Amino acid sequence: MNMRSSGDTPKSMREIILDAALEEFCKKGYLRGNMRNIAKRAKIAVGTIYKYFPSKRELYKQVFLKKAETVLEEMLKVYEEEITDPKEKLRKLLEVKFLKLLEYRDFIRLHIREFWESSIVGVAFKEFVEIYERQINLIADLLSKINKKSLDENIVNANLISRVLAFFLLEMIMKNKNYSFSDIWERLKKPLIEE
Repeated sequence: MNMRSSGDTPKSMREIILDAALEEFCKKGYLRGNMRNIAKRAKIAVGTIYKYFPSKRELYKQVFLKKAETVLEEMLKVYEEEITDPKEKLRKLLEVKFLKLLEYRDFIRLHIREFWESSIVGVAFKEFVEIYERQINLIADLLSKINKKSLDENIVNANLISRVLAFFLLEMIMKNKNYSFSDIWERLKKPLIEE
């Protein structure tokens, strides 16, 4: 396990454990993954994990939320950029979301598989919904700068856009189909974004 992150700053113990847990869960799944193997991957004692995470379920929840929060952070960076054309900003924001989620394909595949088959159903649901709603609000805000629709209509359209992105992502992850973001953008633009 690398003790340095991309910026050459030492990783916190929490980050090291989360990274090791992600590797373990992606390789073995939630049910077969175990704390002993996570500790080995992190090169720490098992007891150290429990100082940071009281259970495997909580550790999985934090891995899941870390990924969701990272997507939101990347979207916020784009949202705060000084791009004056709201349609271009929306395109870039959605592209960042899509590419970030694609980067997490192994974890998403794991979560889809495990979500329906195990006791992790509902893990982090409330926290995830809050993150998802913040993403939707960013998209809806940009939509309101593009069209003359009501806030409610734009929130519905923002949800539809997110679901369409999720559909294409799942097609790519689960069925090995290949789509470029440009293809997806063209399919989204006419019915959901333009007036």
